[in-house]
Amino acid sequence: MAENNCNVKNRTIFCKDNLEILWGLNSKCVDLIYLDPPFNKNKKFTAPTGTAAEGAEFSDIFKEDDVKDEWLRTIDEDWPELYRFLNGIKGVGKPYNFAYLAYMAIRLMECERVLKTTGSIYLHCDPTMSHYLKTTLDCIFGEENFRNEII
Repeated sequence: MAENNCNVKNRTIFCKDNLEILWGLNSKCVDLIYLDPPFNKNKKFTAPTGTAAEGAEFSDIFKEDDVKDEWLRTIDEDWPELYRFLNGIKGVGKPYNFAYLAYMAIRLMECERVLKTTGSIYLHCDPTMSHYLKTTLDCIFGEENFRNEII
C-alpha cells in the first residue's frame, strides 16, 4: 500500500482514546506516533482542589471483564506470538496486568498498521509495566526495530 494516502491533515493531534481514531486511519500513513497511555497503577486519580481541572477523575484500573473477545480474536489471528505472550501473563503477577496489556496490545497493533515503514513510535510509560510493554512492542514491531529507551 502506498505510504502517501493519509486521510487526516498533517500535524493533527488527537487527545482521546486512540482506538477508534486508529481504526479510521488509512494504513501506512503516519510518520510519528506518541502515546501517553494509562500506567496500570490500579487506582483512581482526582485532580487537586484549586486547579483548573479540579474534580476531574481518571480511572487507571483494568479488569479482565473489560477485555473484549473481539480484541483477543484479532490478536490471536494477526499476532499469535503476542497472543501466547498475553496468555502467559495471566498466571504471572497481578491479575489486572493481562487486562492492561490486552488493552494496550490491540492499540499498538493498530499503531503498527498505520505507521509508515520509515516512521517512529514513542511510548511514554513508567516502570510499572515498561518491561511487559517492551515485549509487547517486540512481538508487534520486531525486536530488530527497537532503537532506544529514553529515561
